[in-house]
Amino acid sequence: MNKGIFITLFLFGISIAALCQDNKIQSTGDLGIGTTQPKELLHLNSDFPNIRLGSSVAAENYTGELGGIMFSKHYDLHYVSKIYSKTNWQHDSYSSADLVFATAKDANLKDRLIIKSNGNIGIGIDQPNELMHLSSSKPKIRLGSSVAAENFTGELGGIVFSKHYDIHSVSKIYSKTSWSKDSYNSADLVFATAKNGNLEDRFIIRSNGYVGIGTTDPKNTLSVNGTIWAKEVKVTMTDAADWVFEDDYELKSLEEVETFINENKHLPDIPSADEFREQDMNVAEMNNKLLQKIEELTLYLIEQNKEIELLKRKMQEKETDHNN
Repeated sequence: MNKGIFITLFLFGISIAALCQDNKIQSTGDLGIGTTQPKELLHLNSDFPNIRLGSSVAAENYTGELGGIMFSKHYDLHYVSKIYSKTNWQHDSYSSADLVFATAKDANLKDRLIIKSNGNIGIGIDQPNELMHLSSSKPKIRLGSSVAAENFTGELGGIVFSKHYDIHSVSKIYSKTSWSKDSYNSADLVFATAKNGNLEDRFIIRSNGYVGIGTTDPKNTLSVNGTIWAKEVKVTMTDAADWVFEDDYELKSLEEVETFINENKHLPDIPSADEFREQDMNVAEMNNKLLQKIEELTLYLIEQNKEIELLKRKMQEKETDHNN
């Protein structure tokens, strides 16, 4: 063998041996790079291990798939799933690239999730318009808790809003639940906001459908602990007090009303102050009772007007007789 060739091969062998001191192919077929004890088919070990897939495309202008990682069944040409880069570059500008995650159904590979070069993430859509954009016929997000306790009461999970890199929540939407091993779980949906760094529940939808604003324990379909300011409020009424004007309505005399007031310190058919304090007021019912009292008062005024007119006629008759 030529002496020069021998020396070259000898030096090449030494270099390979030195290079492979931390690399190893196990008898199992596992390949280690940076480790002699690979735990997987390909095991990389370094301070900051990276895998780079560099395309050899030399075109000045290029749009399309740049490369990726394909997953498939053994010896199957059809992909089961795929992670790849989709890029677009021009000779006079920096390249941009999207990262795409695809899965196959019935051997048809379809893009499922994309991370755009601007950071927007699309699920079910390849051109997301927001930081997270979901698109489907019925898009849903499920937050599933891994709590396995047979009995549990507390916060189940939610969505937290905060300032950038701030651990303090600015607002929060979360589920508050309670379950036991022998019953179905129930859950409330709670909306909370923070004032001066203190997060407080503001709005709650209970598991029974009751809604509370300013209270976490609503007693009716809508319970508000505070002031309601509205331009218009409509209350459905099943009855109106026009029956006061029916011929068979028994209108109390003013003497009877006076006696009742002196004894009870409130109007007939109107709850007392103690009853108002002990019980919630029904707006529709109360409006109807007030209408009843207004209509009764109208009847009293009509009756008084008749008496006044009668007295006026009698006075006029007396004056006529006196002048004659």
